[in-house]
Amino acid sequence: DFFAFSVLTIRILLRTGFPKEDVICISNNKDHADSLRDKYGIDARFCDAQMPPELMSWVKKKEQHWYFYKPVSLYKSIPEPVDNSIMVISDVDILWQKNPQELFANQNVDVWAVWGADLPRKKEGASKRYRKWREGVALPDENYEDLKDYYYKAGDGPMADLHLKYRIPLNRLYMSSGTVAFKPHVYKRLVSMWYEMCLDYSGFAESRGVDEIGDQEVMSAAVWKLGLTHGRGHKEVGGYIHHYGGNRKSEMRLDYKKYCKKLAKRGLIKIAGEGAIDFSERVKARLPTHSAEIDRITTLFIKLRYG
Repeated sequence: DFFAFSVLTIRILLRTGFPKEDVICISNNKDHADSLRDKYGIDARFCDAQMPPELMSWVKKKEQHWYFYKPVSLYKSIPEPVDNSIMVISDVDILWQKNPQELFANQNVDVWAVWGADLPRKKEGASKRYRKWREGVALPDENYEDLKDYYYKAGDGPMADLHLKYRIPLNRLYMSSGTVAFKPHVYKRLVSMWYEMCLDYSGFAESRGVDEIGDQEVMSAAVWKLGLTHGRGHKEVGGYIHHYGGNRKSEMRLDYKKYCKKLAKRGLIKIAGEGAIDFSERVKARLPTHSAEIDRITTLFIKLRYG
């Protein structure tokens, strides 16, 4: 339920002290955009940008390919940076635990991703070519099959096609992240290149029969092609976010159990059969200074546990 997640991530982000006037939410549902704007006072935009034909035929084959709505909607709705500011693109399953303004402002690169992976990702049975590359020895002339192997799970076949078409330099860092910060001086060029490459990417995928998701891979390719400085965070993001991946419900249950164990150590034991809301009210009565945090945890648990 993307709308439910949008509500959660916006509400939690605002609770960190992040200014609501700096939040932009793009939705392909007008009612959802209106509701978010009215309730939270943010800039919620309805973007009915139709998927270009090059993408649409491919998107229809698999629901996950709708991830390409992200670069399409950015290109159509926010083609330039707002007020010459750092533009942070974030998925709705990112739950902010601390105001991220300082985190993104302190990065000294053009593009900074919350997560990433080293290329090539293939570790077991690495070929002689990989070992040489890791040692800094130049790779021989490139061809599709070698590049497909090189990119492995970071884009596979279509990334090899993009590499050959755009003559992208081999890069060690792939930004596999739904949360990325673009400096204002590169934003317009990067979004435009990202969009252009997405159109090519889907065509390559269809022609070779490769089933990839791809929007993050293509963004990485656009960054490499433009020669932008880029980095990623690991330790830097500790304490700032929690990311609920594909198995969100089981993750939330495990987190809630940890929460209950911590409270039990303070003598607040959840009674068998006691609902999450009733338990939260009992906890707040004992820990009134933590009421907002208790409400946040309880709301998240209920939304993610029961839908």
